[in-house]
Order: sequence, then C-alpha cells, then structure tokens
Amino acid sequence: IAAGSLDGSKIAEGSIESRHLGPDVYDNFTLADGSVTGSQIAEGTITGSNVAEGSLTGSQIAEGSIESRHLGPDAFNNFTLADGSVTGSQIAEGTITGSNVAAGSLDGSKIAEGSITGSNVAEGSLTGSQIAEGSIESRHLGPDAFNNFTLADGSVTGSQIAEGTITGSNVAAGSLDGSKIAEGSIESRHLGPDVYDNFTLADGSVTGSQIAEGTITGANIADGTITGSNIAAGSLDGSKIAEGSIESRHLGPDVY
Repeated sequence: IAAGSLDGSKIAEGSIESRHLGPDVYDNFTLADGSVTGSQIAEGTITGSNVAEGSLTGSQIAEGSIESRHLGPDAFNNFTLADGSVTGSQIAEGTITGSNVAAGSLDGSKIAEGSITGSNVAEGSLTGSQIAEGSIESRHLGPDAFNNFTLADGSVTGSQIAEGTITGSNVAAGSLDGSKIAEGSIESRHLGPDVYDNFTLADGSVTGSQIAEGTITGANIADGTITGSNIAAGSLDGSKIAEGSIESRHLGPDVY
C-alpha cells in the first residue's frame, strides 16, 4: 500500500487499537470542543494547572464543596452578602456593636425582654418620649435625682402633700387669707401674745353670751355709752349701783 493512500473510509470502525499506534501518534492530535465528558477523564487527574483562570462558574462547583481551607486571605475583599441571607445562628455571640446597627432600625420586637441593661444605654441618650408613662419609681432614683428639680406652678394639689408636712417655714408671709383657713380651726393655742394688738370687733358682733361673767368693769366701758336699752330689765340690783350715784334727775315721776 502506497504511503498516504488510505483515508478514513478505507479503515474499518474500531479496527485500530493502541498496539497499532506509534510513539508520536498524538503529537498533532486535537480533541473537538465538547467531545470529552466526565466519564472519559480519569478520577483525580485534573489539577489547578489544567483549569483556565476564571473559567469555573457556580454551576460547575458542587454544593458545599468549598471549605475554609480552600479560601485565600483576600477571598472576601469584594464579597457581598445577599439581603436576608444571614441569620442569628450564623453570627458569633457578642460580635455585633452599635456601629453595625443602622440608626432607627431596631424596634422593640427585635430586642429580647430584659436584655438591655444600663451599660447598654449611652449616657444622656434617653428622652421623655422613650420612657413609658409611670414606669419610673422611687427605687430608680438616685440620691441627687431632685437637686435641680422644679415643680410647675399649680402642679401640686393637697392630695399629693403628706399630712402634717407643711410647717410655717413653708408658707410665704401674708400668703394665707381667710378663705384658706377652715372655719373654727384657729384656737387660743395658735395665737401669739400680740395677736389682739390691732384687733377690732365689728359693731354688734359681740353678744352677752360671748362675754365671760364678771369680766366687764367700769374701766372697760366708755363714759356715757351704756343706755337703758343696753341693760336687761330687772338685771341691776343695788350691788351694781355706786353709792350716792343716783340723783333726783335719774328718778322718774312715779318713783315714789
């Protein structure tokens, strides 16, 4: 057979075996694109040098096959997590700090009950709107809690003042008028030695029942102020009349 006279059509399919091939038979051999499948590659024979850089996509990597040992020091330099892909179980305990949390992103439902202590709250960061009404009790207050405390005018009523705690030093001079004093509540024990120095009785305000018996003397009565109309009929006996003080001008026409 002349050299080069046989083409593929002259050779029976499957008739050429490895024993028929010379040492240089594959020197210029080329595989058609897509002609080699996984079953034709011996297991463990593909190494990193056989794979073109950037040629592998996610679909060619078995799920869960990449472990930390496969990752280089800069593996996460340009890494982005998909929204919602990280759960609490994947975050190491104690690694989230305030700088990791967006302002206003945490509401009450995200915080475990009783988990926030004083050390978690920045000094001076709480305002009145963040404190539940009625939640601050005396046990929460320090010894200097009221040092700069001011009550609004009219904010304290009688029901809020402990009985017997208001003393004279708490009342401004001249601030109490008659309307503030309960009727009949001032007794003699409340009166000072000079309480009557400038005291005046209203005309007609004193009756006989209010005068202690035997306490009115002549010195207490202004000359000529007692008339017959002021003396009860038959109430004066001889002991009440000074000797020689009744003259003829005092006697009526029928005295004899």
